[in-house]
Amino acid sequence: MYMKNHYDIIGVNKNASTNEIHEVVKQRIGQLKQSSLNLAEKKKALNILEESYKFLSDYHSRKNLDLYLNSKKNNIFINSFFKTDF
Repeated sequence: MYMKNHYDIIGVNKNASTNEIHEVVKQRIGQLKQSSLNLAEKKKALNILEESYKFLSDYHSRKNLDLYLNSKKNNIFINSFFKTDF
């Protein structure tokens, strides 16, 4: 199963508060509006930001993402541990 890393999409640390996430999204939207992207690209980027913001604003969705990211990190550690020669 694959989950989008909504923290990376928005550009915040996973320990960021909901208020911090809100402020960063507002800044990113402002930057996007002033960018040289065409209208279709701006809409697409805004939709992606909105999706990630809504996802991280929901407590249960955010907890599931945190669990997924932690398990992914643990799997990488375990896999690298067992691939080493003793």
